[in-house]
Amino acid sequence: MNSRDLIGGTNTTHFLPILKLFDTLLLVGVLSDTDIHRFFRLLNPKSFQETLDSPQNVKGLVDLDLDEMVQLELCHIMNHLCDLQLQGRVESLINFAETFDQLRRYLEIKQTDMPSAEAARKTKEFRCPPKEQMLKLLDFKADRDEQTDEEGELEVSAMSEFLQRVLREFHCNMVKFIGNSDKNDDNYSANVE
Repeated sequence: MNSRDLIGGTNTTHFLPILKLFDTLLLVGVLSDTDIHRFFRLLNPKSFQETLDSPQNVKGLVDLDLDEMVQLELCHIMNHLCDLQLQGRVESLINFAETFDQLRRYLEIKQTDMPSAEAARKTKEFRCPPKEQMLKLLDFKADRDEQTDEEGELEVSAMSEFLQRVLREFHCNMVKFIGNSDKNDDNYSANVE
């Protein structure tokens, strides 16, 4: 992007209306992923180049000496982009969680013809206080050798194998998507697959 010396010495009148329009279109949801990628290329072409043979000396908006109002509008746009990204992740979590209705799972266990001792063990998850239920759901990654109850005895997980497998797969996919993994997660994802 080339910008000559502007009349009046400020670039607010040139960039601010366009950035406000982009922000409004972003909030309305009209922009596609390619439009957002083009915007990122305008911001910093070095980081978001289309091809490897693109010219390296091209300056983006972040390289220019922008007026404070333009910088503020860029901050608003980035804030809205982060909100949209977070909203997408929260919606995927909600969509995932809707498939695990506790009442439905409880009734499935009760309707099977299993001995009462085994049914009691499998329904322990539903009879626990909510805090303990949440801790069990969050502890789906723990090795089976590490799961013990209050007396120190080995505890069999009350969650079904299907639920544990789906939680593990969802966790691995989320970690891969976010790009936040450590050595323990790498070993863990290798064990899941």
